[in-house]
Amino acid sequence: MTDQLAPPDRLTLLQKLDRQRVWHSLDERRLCVICRSVITGREVVIREAVTGQPEAHCPTAECNGTPGDWFHYASACAADPAPSKRTEDFSFL
Repeated sequence: MTDQLAPPDRLTLLQKLDRQRVWHSLDERRLCVICRSVITGREVVIREAVTGQPEAHCPTAECNGTPGDWFHYASACAADPAPSKRTEDFSFL
């Protein structure tokens, strides 16, 4: 199903499937807390469920993460004036 979607259609569908967070672009990044991967909307796997309805899944092999498991991954920390004080430690996950 994903190969058949044009980018605008993919974004619209992703916006409908992710009920917790808003997607403004397919280039937005999310952190999957299941596998700790950073993914984009372009990478999200959209497939048809047994019910015939579309589902969104983490693209990482063997990960069963869905939109409820993805959190905004902002690149704003890269613009931090004191980057040496900020770490990206996900050991708490």
